[in-house]
Amino acid sequence: MKIKPFQLYCLLVVCSAPVAYLEISRYMNSLLAHNGWLAVLAAILPCFIFMLLLIQITRKSPQPFPLLLEDYLGTWLGRVVGCSYILVFIMITAIDLRFFVDFIETHVVSGTPLSVLVGVLLLVGLFALKSGFNALIRSFELVVLIGLPFVFIILILALPQDMHISNLLPIGSMMRIDHFMLAVLLMTAIFARSMPVLTFAYFSDDPGKIGSTFTASLASYWLLMLLATLITTLTLGAFSAELYAFPTFIMVTMINIGRFFQNIDILFISIWILGIYASISFFWFMSLYTCQQVFRLSDYRYLAAPSSLIIGVLAMQIADNILQLFQTRLFFVMVVYGGFFILIPSILFIISLFKPSMPEAILSAKAE
Repeated sequence: MKIKPFQLYCLLVVCSAPVAYLEISRYMNSLLAHNGWLAVLAAILPCFIFMLLLIQITRKSPQPFPLLLEDYLGTWLGRVVGCSYILVFIMITAIDLRFFVDFIETHVVSGTPLSVLVGVLLLVGLFALKSGFNALIRSFELVVLIGLPFVFIILILALPQDMHISNLLPIGSMMRIDHFMLAVLLMTAIFARSMPVLTFAYFSDDPGKIGSTFTASLASYWLLMLLATLITTLTLGAFSAELYAFPTFIMVTMINIGRFFQNIDILFISIWILGIYASISFFWFMSLYTCQQVFRLSDYRYLAAPSSLIIGVLAMQIADNILQLFQTRLFFVMVVYGGFFILIPSILFIISLFKPSMPEAILSAKAE
C-alpha cells in the first residue's frame, strides 16, 4: 500500500482530533479553570518535540511499526511489546466507541440500549475494514475534507454568542503549577495517539514530505484544541463548563444567528459521527495490522469479525456510567498513552541515535 502526503495528513488528524475536540475543554477547565487555554498554548512545545522524535525514528527505521520493534528491541522482546500494542489498540477502540455511545445516549437518543448503538458503529467499521485499506483511507479523506473546515466554522460562529472576555480574567490566577504541568502532559499524551505514523510513514510515496505533513497535522490539532478550550471558556465560563460532560457541545447548541441560523447541533452531531467512525476504524485497523505483522499472518481482514465481538463487549463493560467513563479515559490517557505512545517511542528514539542513517537506496525503495 502507498500513501500520499494528504492521506497521511488525514490519518494523523483522525487519530487524535475527533474525540479530543469534545473532551479537551472539560479536562482543561477541571484542572485550571479559566486558565485552561494557557496549558493548550504551552503544549505546542512538547507536542513539537514529540513530533521530531517520531520523525527521527522513521528516518532510521528500514521497517514499519511494529516490525521496527524487533529491529530495535530484539526479536522476542519486540514481539512481546508488539502483542502489548495489539491490546492497547483494541482498548482504545473500545473506549472511543463507548465515548461515542454515551454521548449519543445522553444528548441525542436517550433510552436507546447500548448494545444497539455499539452494534451499529461496529457494523459500519467492519464493512470499512473488509473493504481494504485503500477504501478505508479514502473514507478518512472525506471525513477530514468535510469535518475539519466545518468544526472551525462552528467555533467561529460560536465566538460572538454570549461572549465575555471577563471569563478569562484574571489571567494566571488560581493556577497550581502541578495542575498546569498535568494539563500540558494531557494535551501531549492525546496528540501522542499519532504514534502510528511509525507505520504509515514507511508507505509514504514522498518520504521527503513526512515532516511537513506531520507539522500540518500538529498545527491543525493544536489550533482546534486551543480554539475549542478558549471559546468554551469565553461563552460558558470555566465553572459552568466544568458542570457539563460535553461543554463543547453545549457551546454548539448556543449558536443562534438572527433567530434564523440555529439548531446547528443536529448538523454538528452528524459530522462528529463521521469523525468518531474514522477514529474507531483507524485504531481497529491498527490492532488488526499489528496482529498480522507480529504473528506473520497473510491478511488482517479475516480478524475483523472476531475482534468486533471483543471490542463490543469491552465497550459495554468498561464503565457503569459516563462519569466512570471519564475517569477511565483520564487514567488510560495518562498511564497507557504515556507508556506506550510516549515512553516506548522515546526509548526507540534513544536507540535510533546509535543507528546509522538508512542509505539513499533504501529511502528510494520505500518511495516506490
